[in-house]
Amino acid sequence: MRDIHVDVLLIAATHQDLAGLMRERRFREDLYYRLSVMPLRTPALRERVEDIPELAGVLLRRSPASVDAGAPHC
Repeated sequence: MRDIHVDVLLIAATHQDLAGLMRERRFREDLYYRLSVMPLRTPALRERVEDIPELAGVLLRRSPASVDAGAPHC
């Protein structure tokens, strides 16, 4: 067996208070510190309603072009 070097980026999201859960010993301390190396806090979409039209446009452009709007949906 040989070692293989891998470079991994992990992005995790939660609405839970992980620091509190860690203090209550309900979340692993080592995992908490690994996840909190670079916290990125993004406001909820309800707090950024001005972003909704642009986000909707991006999602619509990414939808498959083969979808026929007139076709019945199953």
